[in-house]
Amino acid sequence: MYGVADLDAYYRSVEGQKTARLIAQDIVPLWPDIPNLAEIAVGFPFAFLPDRRMPPVLMPARPGAAAWRGQSGILSAEIDPQHWPVATDSLDRLLIAHALEFAPDPADFLREAARCLCGSGKLIMMVPHRGGLWVRSARTPFGQGIPFSRGQLHRLLLASGLQPTAYHRSLILPPATLALPQSVQKSIERVGGRFARVLGGVLLVEATKMVYVKKDVRSAQGLRKLTKLQGKPALQRWQS
Repeated sequence: MYGVADLDAYYRSVEGQKTARLIAQDIVPLWPDIPNLAEIAVGFPFAFLPDRRMPPVLMPARPGAAAWRGQSGILSAEIDPQHWPVATDSLDRLLIAHALEFAPDPADFLREAARCLCGSGKLIMMVPHRGGLWVRSARTPFGQGIPFSRGQLHRLLLASGLQPTAYHRSLILPPATLALPQSVQKSIERVGGRFARVLGGVLLVEATKMVYVKKDVRSAQGLRKLTKLQGKPALQRWQS
């Protein structure tokens, strides 16, 4: 089963680092550096955000978790994907990457996201694009788990109490082109941008909470306990 060690190994490879740079240039503008926000990331965001912008990270039991060491110590923990140890209406901003496609129940997973967001909170989520070429490459993370079309993702978000506000596509380049010179890659990307609906390997969605939906009043105290990752090997810090 594909796990967090495979994700880490891929993004440390030459191909993975190129892939991460392409995705990061689309994610970072959606995650501006705003002080004093209550924010977390869920999944595996380490390849896409600079260290200085990395919030605490919750890592679902599937695909697994590993420690991430920030300036103040270990800032990651393993969670049950259907029961997050986060208070209701407490988050201003939430980033999800490499998580929804591995969730045993994607609807329950997104209902937890909606529960944790405050009324003005914002979700940014990355998922494999069912219509893209990257899902056909089993050697990459995007060929693992369940990919989504834009329509599937839209319906799932609405049913979970989240209102999509914008969609973006990343990884316009097919996997095989990453070995080409950068100048050739840029030329292909300019042409490929016209066909992003077909070629984009990743869907990026921005969404907000539907505040008129009946709230889930479960207390964070009733959630399953965190599996703290003290004592596990920490991932080496990602270079921005």
